[in-house]
Amino acid sequence: MRAVEPAYPFYGRLKTDPPGAARAFREAGGALVDGALLRQFDVAPGDSVRLGARSYEIVGRLEQSPGATAMQSMVSPRVFVPYADLDSTLLGRGSRVEHEVLFRFPGTPDIETLAGRLRVKLDDDEVTVRTPSSVADDWQAGIQNLYRFLGLVGFAALLLGGLGVASAMNVYVKKEIETVAVLRCLGAKSGRAFRVFLAQAAGLGLVAAALGAALGVGVQLVLPHVLGSVLPVSADFSVSWPAVGSGLAVGVGAALLFALLPLLKVRRVSPMRALRSEVENGKSEDAAGRWGRGGVWLLIAAGVAGFSVQLAPDWRLGLGYAGGVIVVFGLLALLAAGVARGAQVLRLPALPYPWRQGLANLHRPGNQTRLLIGVLGFGTFLILTLLLSGRTLREQVRVADRQGRPNVILFGVQSDQVGKVAQTVRNQRLPVLDTVPIVAMQLKSVKGRSIEEIEEAGDDEWAHTHDYRATYRDHLIDSETITAGRFVREKRPYDPDDVVPISVEADIAGDLGVTLGDTLTFDVQGVPVTARVASLRKVDWKRVQTNFFTVFPPGALAEAPTTYVVLSRAPGEAASARLQQAVAKQFPNVLAIDLSLVLEVFDRLFGQLAQVMRFMALFSVLTGLVVLAGAVSASRYRRATPTPTPRRGSAEPPAGATADSRDSSSRRRSSWPRARC
Repeated sequence: MRAVEPAYPFYGRLKTDPPGAARAFREAGGALVDGALLRQFDVAPGDSVRLGARSYEIVGRLEQSPGATAMQSMVSPRVFVPYADLDSTLLGRGSRVEHEVLFRFPGTPDIETLAGRLRVKLDDDEVTVRTPSSVADDWQAGIQNLYRFLGLVGFAALLLGGLGVASAMNVYVKKEIETVAVLRCLGAKSGRAFRVFLAQAAGLGLVAAALGAALGVGVQLVLPHVLGSVLPVSADFSVSWPAVGSGLAVGVGAALLFALLPLLKVRRVSPMRALRSEVENGKSEDAAGRWGRGGVWLLIAAGVAGFSVQLAPDWRLGLGYAGGVIVVFGLLALLAAGVARGAQVLRLPALPYPWRQGLANLHRPGNQTRLLIGVLGFGTFLILTLLLSGRTLREQVRVADRQGRPNVILFGVQSDQVGKVAQTVRNQRLPVLDTVPIVAMQLKSVKGRSIEEIEEAGDDEWAHTHDYRATYRDHLIDSETITAGRFVREKRPYDPDDVVPISVEADIAGDLGVTLGDTLTFDVQGVPVTARVASLRKVDWKRVQTNFFTVFPPGALAEAPTTYVVLSRAPGEAASARLQQAVAKQFPNVLAIDLSLVLEVFDRLFGQLAQVMRFMALFSVLTGLVVLAGAVSASRYRRATPTPTPRRGSAEPPAGATADSRDSSSRRRSSWPRARC
């Protein structure tokens, strides 16, 4: 229940049905009730709800409030009433009430400095100070993996574009060889000619990167509409100029890196090429040329690794991604070499001429086999990764909601209510899938060190001061896997002085700094219980079910105050609503959560993320098509360019000769054109 003053909220708005209810509940002293609660109690706007000694007319259904997601409303349905009309007895001694004071300052004050001073002054009073940046950090942590994933996808698409740059620049260099030779005849050094073409590549890269940045800004205009229903507040569009500058730098850098390989040929162009077209592009590549080519490949690998490390949460993961990209390209290069070799060895004279000519061109000099297989293969790899990732997200929700898993959870069942609640569930002709005991406790010491000592040492506060909810059972559930030690299953009573063997979740054990054999002392409702870590468990927290950090053996907590969770499964929304209504009437203290609604929220969220991934896949397809068109154009130019005639006495056929002419060269050498002086 939230009692708010008239100015609430400063940012965002209360989304209600009807829309005017957000204003009417303040003016008329009514209440806004969450939709999940309306279904649970089978009430509607126009009915009333009593809080304390006061009754409030329900003026509308609360759909969303600032700072609360749709999933939070399912787990913790809310009621909004005016602060001025609140029954003051609800705020008396013993009430579980929390006060939240919101401030909005004029201008642009130094909020973080002010918040830091307030935290120091209010720390002893256990007052939490939050700022927009601290809340943003929480959201940032939640979407960081998605951001990194999409960033790496964009980077992979950039690599596809880099292949296109290399192909286009290779064709351009071949076309301008005579121009370079003329420049060499006029006294230009090979280095200056190289810098001329490098400047051209930089200019084209800058223009292309600017167009890409403009396209990215345009896409940003669309994204708020795609993701608007997921965000708790409306998203305002603004241009991030540092991001635009970073995109320009990456685009120009990628264009230059991939243009360097074909541009190295410019340094070997002989001036004689301007006079005699049959002169090759200078002498064969010497040691310096090989070192230069190797240096360019190292620069490309370093660029790929550097960008991957920047986007990954850990440098090892970044290097792993870069290594994976290099391995994929290596495998595609081997495949391309195998295809070219197979086309060279394979001879099928029965095939029609277009097929024989096409297969022969897969291995001819100047072929684009490696480039085309690299582009098509890497693009397919990228698209399948995106589509499978989106499908995996949604399949996780479907697995959690598959037949046999609980989708209705009844929390807060007291020991004397377990049988009655279970019978109520059965009266609705629904199954009782499990009854899980929960014991509340706090950690008092770790390996003999008190929590006070650990806090003074500045260790992890959350893991040590967390309010633990533990259970006891003699079996593992399907979301748990033992990673070390032995899970204790024996059923026997434990004395207060006994050291109880427990199972601890692996991640929380790492935060606490404990391993097998270490001891933990818990305060169980005022009674100290010493436990020994007998096993470590890996828990799949993505499973929407009752998972615990610590599991005790049966009998260890038999005398402790215990609440229970009753798990059931309803075939539909109507059956779930009837069960919730029956439980609410007989056991007002029991909270019912319909997981099918929560899973529906997850499915909608992941569905929208899958749409983003499909958009990225479409973007990758378009990138691949552009590169593919460039590669085909390059191959066409190569085939259409007249080949220099061989020198007198040469026994080699022209580079563009067909497979048939090459096979019959011994019979028709006299018909070749001869060079004229």
